[in-house]
Amino acid sequence: MFTINIEITNLKVKERSIYKMLYSMNSPQVATPELSVEEARCYVLFFSEGPNLSAYIGLYLPRTDRKIFYAYTSNPFPFEAAADVEAEAATFAEDMGFLLDEISVSGMPVEDRNRWIEEQYIFGYKKPDLPEEETAEAEEISKPAASLVEEVPAAPEKPEAVPVLDEPAAAAPEPVAQPVAPPQPAPAPLQEPVQHPQLQYQQPVPQQAQPAAPPYP
Repeated sequence: MFTINIEITNLKVKERSIYKMLYSMNSPQVATPELSVEEARCYVLFFSEGPNLSAYIGLYLPRTDRKIFYAYTSNPFPFEAAADVEAEAATFAEDMGFLLDEISVSGMPVEDRNRWIEEQYIFGYKKPDLPEEETAEAEEISKPAASLVEEVPAAPEKPEAVPVLDEPAAAAPEPVAQPVAPPQPAPAPLQEPVQHPQLQYQQPVPQQAQPAAPPYP
């Protein structure tokens, strides 16, 4: 049985002893673990592990430069089980629409074998030229374990208590200046009415008759 292994990011193919390798001749649309549908290539690899073998299936998504690896649950297993494991791997790949073919890497000269391996982007020796928008999308999608591991949101930090500043005492309202009326002139003292002295009626004094002068001779 093959199960996805999110911890595998590089199989280090050139550094290992390759027993057998199959790859897909086509690139069908496959559903990824994130439920998106993308074009993919498939590789089935068997490595010699001393007296045993280990098997892996790799999917490469060229549009986003993503790699997904499946490991055989009984790795490493004895050579006698190689045929059964290969049949199971072929069924796994063909159910997704891949048409597999074997490449005889063991019979290649070392330089040719390494050149072919380096040209396969899934092995990480060469990076494809992706448009900027696809590169950004690939970086977002390839975050830890290709989003197969659910991230637990961190508990929100408790906001720090904001010190309450004492409000300054309200200043007493300034008295409103009342408009000062211009000084009014002092009222003139009331003049007492001038009393005219009453004319006393005097009875005329009768004049006495003057003696007549004697005539001159």
